[in-house]
Amino acid sequence: MIDPRVASGLRDLLPAVMIPRERILRTFRETFASFGFVPIETPHIERMEVLTGKGAGSDEVLRQIFEVTNKGGTPGELALRFDMTVPLARFIARHMDEVGVPFKRYAIGSVFRGERPAKGRFREFVQCDFDTIGTDSRLADAETAQIIYESLTAAEVPPFTLALNDRKILDGALEALGLTGKTDLVLRSLDKLNKIGRDGVLAELARPADSGGAGVSDEQAAGILDFAEGGRGKPDVLDAAEARFGSNERAARGIADLRTVIRLLEAGGVPADRIAVDLGLARGLDYYTGVVFETTVDGWERFGSVSSGGRYDNLASLFTDRKLPGVGASIGLDRLTWA
Repeated sequence: MIDPRVASGLRDLLPAVMIPRERILRTFRETFASFGFVPIETPHIERMEVLTGKGAGSDEVLRQIFEVTNKGGTPGELALRFDMTVPLARFIARHMDEVGVPFKRYAIGSVFRGERPAKGRFREFVQCDFDTIGTDSRLADAETAQIIYESLTAAEVPPFTLALNDRKILDGALEALGLTGKTDLVLRSLDKLNKIGRDGVLAELARPADSGGAGVSDEQAAGILDFAEGGRGKPDVLDAAEARFGSNERAARGIADLRTVIRLLEAGGVPADRIAVDLGLARGLDYYTGVVFETTVDGWERFGSVSSGGRYDNLASLFTDRKLPGVGASIGLDRLTWA
């Protein structure tokens, strides 16, 4: 007889789990539609070159891609999608004349990553994505954050905090610290701060690049961590960031943009006590260029974010010469319903 168990990191979902999941999904669809977003669907399987193009994902994520090879097929030609943002960039490049821009879409479906299974972390999981393509407006940035708030509130998620940053602030700070050219390596290490702690990040930053680190000096590493750890809290932490790095043009622009997004959120009715600034927030994917979001349930931060995203102004350039800036976020259904 064949053993009926499922493969590691995958699950059967019984009615007791599926019924509340379906209720949450209905709530999300209604919320996305109320903001003018329309549904699309892209294949679970994409060509490998689509998913692995320069800037499509971090090295860590790309190492987790599931390759798909049909019997007699060509190895390395196809893969399961690891998120739904890269497929969206391909979609809009192919269909922009049909759908027009700005284009506001939502998509709900499974994505796949070959990572180590853990509590609340699976190899197949459902993302609920919504994105606006074709505008670089701060209004679109703020609307994305507001939809996160409205969706989680409508789904009756317990009190949560929406943390924001702008990648331009981090980029400018690294420039000022003499780390131009090492930005991606530094940000990947910094993104692990909550997982491996200050000492772990310091050690990783100091390791040579050919050993998986960033190869920065102890003084530079300490400066990065001091800036990131001191930049957590209410929006007034931006004042200290401006005093230290405001002379850097990129950092100053990021600070101004983030302040605008926060003002728009407050004007849109998002409570101030749900908003936080985290100047160390980088997000692990390489394609983010501006505002970034990460939402955690208060008291359950150790289980990771339930929603994340940000602005990506260059991702569509993998597929078209037309400039198609975008911003969006993803809500992780499994993180919300896992127990």
